[in-house]
Amino acid sequence: MKKSKLLTQAKQADPLCKAPLVELAGDCRMVIENHLGVLAYSTEDICIKVKYGNITVLGDGLCIKDLSKEQLIITGRIDSVRLCRR
Repeated sequence: MKKSKLLTQAKQADPLCKAPLVELAGDCRMVIENHLGVLAYSTEDICIKVKYGNITVLGDGLCIKDLSKEQLIITGRIDSVRLCRR
């Protein structure tokens, strides 16, 4: 089997290919990949739309440090993270 065909099949078989990926570094930095946009934003809470619902981040001094189509970086004191499925 050709290498390019094998890589294509591996990408199609990956169930997490477009699923949101949330990475929390301590209580002060969070990276969310594969998001669909920011629904609400304040220094106490940020609500992010993902494929199957919303992720809400609660804390103090929250700031969107970087926002791109691929990822969202949140900094500040993170107290809790909640997933609300549709």
